[in-house]
Amino acid sequence: MRFFYCLFFLLFIYFPAESQYKYGSSLPDSVLNIVNSKSKTLYVGIDNYVELTIADDENFDNYFLYTNNGKAFTDSLQFDIIPNRSGLSRLVLMNIEDKDTTIVGQRFYHTRTIPDPKLQIDTFKYDEESNIMKDQLLAADSLSIFISSDIIGSENWFKINRFTIGFIYGGLYKSITNEGNKLTYETKLVINRLGPDKEVIFEIFAEGEGKLIVELPVYRLRLY
Repeated sequence: MRFFYCLFFLLFIYFPAESQYKYGSSLPDSVLNIVNSKSKTLYVGIDNYVELTIADDENFDNYFLYTNNGKAFTDSLQFDIIPNRSGLSRLVLMNIEDKDTTIVGQRFYHTRTIPDPKLQIDTFKYDEESNIMKDQLLAADSLSIFISSDIIGSENWFKINRFTIGFIYGGLYKSITNEGNKLTYETKLVINRLGPDKEVIFEIFAEGEGKLIVELPVYRLRLY
């Protein structure tokens, strides 16, 4: 048993050391910096922009990035990374000059899938099936789609054109359509008539900015 522990320890030491040697030293944010994530996280399936900071006398076109997860493109004076799976992603910065390729260094980034879109009613956020205080809904002004507070700009990925609120009243299913993202006074009057434990169904019709291709779910909120 002790032999296996020793073998594991030697492998643990060898492979990180070999990887460090092969891909160079770890690069700081001052060299490679993810600009659309506050936590410096990569997200699967979307454009993740990485800024490269170099000396004024160096040429950006001489640099390129390699990734072991997805694809890396050059986009103007940035790199565009599109991972295809969650986990850890390695970015390796290389420099090509006079046909010689030099490894500048590497950086590991946590990579995550995009969170499921939530329905945001004023400042409150709800999953596909949630409970909501009736008074909160009546006091609300508008709806929006929430993705993540970590992804900069994700609050603009969806623009709500209209939404439909459905409910059972008098044994029949009824619905009201609101244009835009505002909860109208007429809609609130109807909601006010609903008793506790009633389910209110929100169907959202929105246009996307193209950052995320996903069908918005139907949100079922139970009043209490």
